[in-house]
Amino acid sequence: MSPLRLTHWLAITGLLVFLGGCGCNPKPYNIEVTLADSLKDRTVYVHLVGLNDTNGQILSAKSMTAYWQPNDSLMDSLDIYKITFLEGQSRVHTLSRADPIWDRWDNETNLYVLASLPGSFSDQPGQLDARRLILPLGSCRWEGDTVKVLVNEGLVTHTSTLLPEPD
Repeated sequence: MSPLRLTHWLAITGLLVFLGGCGCNPKPYNIEVTLADSLKDRTVYVHLVGLNDTNGQILSAKSMTAYWQPNDSLMDSLDIYKITFLEGQSRVHTLSRADPIWDRWDNETNLYVLASLPGSFSDQPGQLDARRLILPLGSCRWEGDTVKVLVNEGLVTHTSTLLPEPD
């Protein structure tokens, strides 16, 4: 292959990789949130918040006890998808991947799931706090288009298969 032809081939290949993305770009998922049976007679609030790593550091460090207090300044500043589970109502709620909030969360790398669990908890940073779950939104991190979240009495967790980070 001539040097000129090789140069063109490399330039086109590089452009395709750049435009197509070889990484694990964020994408919207269906987020199915289920309230455990043990909480069916309680009112539980769940907030879903799409954030990038930089803004996520602020929310990861935030006291969850303070976050759930009325008129919390951080809560008021976030673009939140709010779910309220009421006694006697459905215990499953799904945020559709077609919901307009995903347009506002465009390119956010993580989804924060915050729950107002009953009981007493020790404030901890990040996912050490049982009331906070951080889900990666990379297109290669989950099997399928739905991520399932379970809100238990003492912990918020996911029940979907989280795939390893690509190299």
